[in-house]
Amino acid sequence: MKRNVSINKLLICSSYIYLTIPLIIFFLFWFDYHYSFLFTFILLVGLFLSLRMYTQGSENSLYPKDNKNITIISIIVLFLWISLSGIGGFGFQNSDYDKHNAILRDLINYSWPVHYKLINGSGLLIYYIGYYLPSALVGKILGWKVANIFIFIWSFIGLLISYLWAAKHIKKIQLKL
Repeated sequence: MKRNVSINKLLICSSYIYLTIPLIIFFLFWFDYHYSFLFTFILLVGLFLSLRMYTQGSENSLYPKDNKNITIISIIVLFLWISLSGIGGFGFQNSDYDKHNAILRDLINYSWPVHYKLINGSGLLIYYIGYYLPSALVGKILGWKVANIFIFIWSFIGLLISYLWAAKHIKKIQLKL
């Protein structure tokens, strides 16, 4: 029996997974292992229950097939856009990328959480690091160049998920897989 997976279910599940991965990395590498395993376990149970809830129901909505071309063209445009954005060192990087590259580099090169030795003591890397964590983990294992390729892919996946949510809510693009 072939099971149909709707774009809505796929979108919900991929969104949950995309948002959970940085949290798992954060829990495992920032907290004492007693807390990290507890928080990770709770998060994974919640993820499992959420995914099970969304994948067990049936969805009877049929989507027009003529939007498939629009979806493919939109994905190509999104890929070209992100290719020119400077993410991962692809395309032009404006001066703001000095900061982004430094954050990713420090997350790769320093132990977590990142501590800095300052003239008047010490400090921590305090920033919205969830976006960088999957790429930094890849970079710790495989190096700077692979981390940049991964952050490009990670960003494209995030942009694609965001685009699909926006398209779903404005009801312009719907596709049955």
